[in-house]
Amino acid sequence: MKVRTITTFSNLSYPAKPEELENVASFNKRAKQLLEDRGFEVQETRIATNFFEGARLNLSYEDVLPWVINIQSICDSCGIDFISLGAIKPGVRASVYELIPEIISETETVSLCVSLTLPGRGPVAHAVKEAASAIKRISERTERGAGNFRFGAVANCLPSVPFFPSGYHDGGHPHFSVGFESGGSVYAVAHEAPNAEAAAALLLGEMEFELEKVEAACGELSRSERIDFTGADISLNPGILETESVCLAVEKLAGGRLGCSGTLRVVAMLVDALGKAEISRCGYSGIFLPVLEDYGLAERANEGKMSLALLLAISAVCGAGLDAIPLPGDISVKKLEAILFDVAALSSRAGKPLSARLLPAPGKEAGEKTEFGIPFLIDCATIAP
Repeated sequence: MKVRTITTFSNLSYPAKPEELENVASFNKRAKQLLEDRGFEVQETRIATNFFEGARLNLSYEDVLPWVINIQSICDSCGIDFISLGAIKPGVRASVYELIPEIISETETVSLCVSLTLPGRGPVAHAVKEAASAIKRISERTERGAGNFRFGAVANCLPSVPFFPSGYHDGGHPHFSVGFESGGSVYAVAHEAPNAEAAAALLLGEMEFELEKVEAACGELSRSERIDFTGADISLNPGILETESVCLAVEKLAGGRLGCSGTLRVVAMLVDALGKAEISRCGYSGIFLPVLEDYGLAERANEGKMSLALLLAISAVCGAGLDAIPLPGDISVKKLEAILFDVAALSSRAGKPLSARLLPAPGKEAGEKTEFGIPFLIDCATIAP
């Protein structure tokens, strides 16, 4: 099991103070080194902040963009892989949403998200519409539409998710969390175990052992550095290799293609097994099914066997929603709104965090293969909305 990310959550000043980012970057490097010394492969380190709060929402595009570009430059020099500016929440001025495609198109490692809901309420219509419009404009303004990989729409997501673009800071004291890449583990267990029940038990045993080591190391770091450790998102998260596919693992245990009878049972059993792990948890802590990041899901898309309805149905028992979804380039804003409304409605009715990361591929029709050109994505056929 790999550590996909160590994410530190911290406030940043405006104008930017390089020493603030340098201090966080230094902490991240020490955290990465400690986990590597304990035998873990750590892929990335990240920073999440809360830029879209308070007086900063009154800033103009001319004020914000130079700040963001400077922040990215500092992060690059410090060795920070990605930075999240945080979540834009319902109730802000419309002009704030106008900043989204500008920020994404002028940067390479900056991400942000839009919240589609308010606590205890269903979808907020204006937020859904603004997010859909941003997705469409990002697809038109960034090369091959790839900028949407760094933009997400979230529903009922709490702060401190280590994964981007959902992760954001709540504005409190600095803290850190970790996220895993565990597709290889679940794939191996699925092919070793005689049935789904045995696989769930084996997975829990294997992951608990690894998670306890991570939590112990993070606890030591928290005490020595005097920074809170808020837990781990223990979601089953695929890699791009065939032997790291969560989709193929679920299919092996269900005895058929994803969506066959028994799919939801297997997914629910795996999530229930994760829930028994004795570790401080944060984020989704379910199962991720990102089409462009999972070998099996990409194959099903190429076969025409993948649909948004299927992925939403599975999300009802696991989370995290519609992640890394390749869509036809000519998709309308109205259709994007409809997709986001479905995600937000399911999230609100089920009482669980969900998100959407939708990637319209310019010039590609339904069923045609994407060409995003991102090394950690698997280009595959677009899915009809």
